[in-house]
Amino acid sequence: MTNEQTFRSRTGFAYAAVVLIIGTVMSVETWLVSSFATAAATTLWAIFFGMAAHLIFIRPKLVVSDEGVLVINPFRRIFIGWDSVLDIDTRFAVTFVTATGRISAWAATAPGRYHGRTIHPSELKGLNLGGREHVQPGDSPRTSSGQAAAICRARLEDFRNSH
Repeated sequence: MTNEQTFRSRTGFAYAAVVLIIGTVMSVETWLVSSFATAAATTLWAIFFGMAAHLIFIRPKLVVSDEGVLVINPFRRIFIGWDSVLDIDTRFAVTFVTATGRISAWAATAPGRYHGRTIHPSELKGLNLGGREHVQPGDSPRTSSGQAAAICRARLEDFRNSH
């Protein structure tokens, strides 16, 4: 892949850090005041939740290149070439619509429904939204889904103009 750009949610690292800190504190506290069996069980649970936090918050990412986009979700890696992308949707997360189905990216989830009320029309200028009359909250550049969608739409447009 050429000209790669990696997109990850900025808050994912903070969420994972909170889980790891809580697990570490619980584990240390249990080792200091409880029996060996209880402390070992607590440590194993802390490790489990730490690994789950890594899978859910840190591993998801989008690797955008000139050839396509690599969607890395917790348990799947999917490469989608720009020639097979029909549309990029941001309803619940950045979703790539292809002829064979829809692939959502965990790295760029959309905001809640109330975020749409805070979008100012000036935020959406130059985002290449395809002349849509109704703009989804996920298209806002203040959200991770809006940022990822803008990057992907720009690469998709470049690909279509060069071919």
